[in-house]
Amino acid sequence: MREAHGPMRPARSPNDGPRPCRFDGDEPVREMVFAFLLWDAPLATAQGAMERLSCAVVDVNDLRVCSADEVLAMLGAGYPRVEERASRLRGSLRALFTQENTLRLGHLAGKAPATVRKQLRALGEPPSFVVERTLLVGFGHLAVPVDERTAARLTDCGVLHPGIDAAAASAWLLENTPEGEVESAAAWLQAWADTGGRVPAGMEPVGGGRAQAGGGNGKLDGDKGGGGRAAKGKGSKGANGRGSNGSNASKGNAARSRRGGKA
Repeated sequence: MREAHGPMRPARSPNDGPRPCRFDGDEPVREMVFAFLLWDAPLATAQGAMERLSCAVVDVNDLRVCSADEVLAMLGAGYPRVEERASRLRGSLRALFTQENTLRLGHLAGKAPATVRKQLRALGEPPSFVVERTLLVGFGHLAVPVDERTAARLTDCGVLHPGIDAAAASAWLLENTPEGEVESAAAWLQAWADTGGRVPAGMEPVGGGRAQAGGGNGKLDGDKGGGGRAAKGKGSKGANGRGSNGSNASKGNAARSRRGGKA
């Protein structure tokens, strides 16, 4: 029952013609929702799920009060990590409403990236990918979102040392990606993971150097034998998508690490 939260979308006649589906809500919150759908999933799969959600609910508050079964039905039984995804998405929306008594994140606009990141992390249990992508797309701060799927493929091709999780990989890539290429790097990594995780041109480890877990202060250290430096150079071109529908995709350079940036 949703009488206290506004009516559900009224039924439409077949004669109404096509209507673009877009549920109402604060733009950073919408981007957070899409980041949940994109986490460990291909872009096309997430876009399809966003369309289904947008056509099924009126706004983000309607999504917040949906039951777990309703969210599962909207995502579809075959969606990657569907039960965990639905649970964590609902948990973050509910945490935001509990903390702010609203479903808006606009009050974080203009805040320092560290402040925004801390606030996003406090919204239930969002994956680090969701936090970083919302930071990048929802607020325009520099971030390189990496999910478990992408981190595993980067490890398989030797860019990351075994043992580095998605959050650490994201921090390392941000540190070693030129500022002007961060946005295109994030989009390129998504496209690269979607196509099977082939070795990114220009990101091969140099002399055996690669990101490695360790270091007394929690930072990433490079392999001793290879100098621990990421390769410098431009990679292959990929989509530079912005926003939850990916409609502004354009070609961009792949991620490249500054020579001398310690992994």
